[in-house]
Amino acid sequence: MIQQIILPKFNNKLEEQLINLFHSSDLPLHFNKTGSKEFTNYQRVSIIILFRKSGKSIRAFIDVKTQIVLDFNFITYREHDVKGAEKIFKRNKIKGVFGLGDKGYGSENLH
Repeated sequence: MIQQIILPKFNNKLEEQLINLFHSSDLPLHFNKTGSKEFTNYQRVSIIILFRKSGKSIRAFIDVKTQIVLDFNFITYREHDVKGAEKIFKRNKIKGVFGLGDKGYGSENLH
């Protein structure tokens, strides 16, 4: 049996810098032990860096074709999702718009 040594290859310089950043940061994979594990903290940080680097608006960056992004809430501290959703609805006085959210947004104020 022949042993093959696989050397790390990066698609571009940004990918290499992101991986080096993650290895040196000692971030946990997930901040919330019981929450969704669909995305890791590394993926979240990467998408934020790519968004800032693109210089595009949030609508242009995510390329929404069938639905319109009216607002978003980006927090850097622990806050319940309902509080963020309430802030969004207070900022926007548009009538006839439905907000969709998962069961984490169950609140009498939002209903």
